[in-house]
Amino acid sequence: MLSNEWPTDVESGTATATVHLHGDLDLATAPTLRDHLTHLYAQGTRQFVLDSSKVAFVDSVGLSVILGLYRQCRDEEGSVVITSPSRVMQRTLEVAGLYEVLEILD
Repeated sequence: MLSNEWPTDVESGTATATVHLHGDLDLATAPTLRDHLTHLYAQGTRQFVLDSSKVAFVDSVGLSVILGLYRQCRDEEGSVVITSPSRVMQRTLEVAGLYEVLEILD
């Protein structure tokens, strides 16, 4: 069963899911997010759009969940796109050097 913690839109008949991230992506919330993304992946999703417009805080553990998903999808010719990053998310991605790695759409 999908967690209500991360609202998700799954396009009917496709392998694409938009996950609406919000609040803190940190040690406390990362396991729930990882489980949710793993469930979607197991159901056949290979194209992920992560709407990060409402992210208030992100730490290295939160980033590791996103990077793990990216690696998994890349290995199967899928994709992870981060859209509308909040200021906090933008800054964290910049500091971590992930603008060169991930597809980020402002």
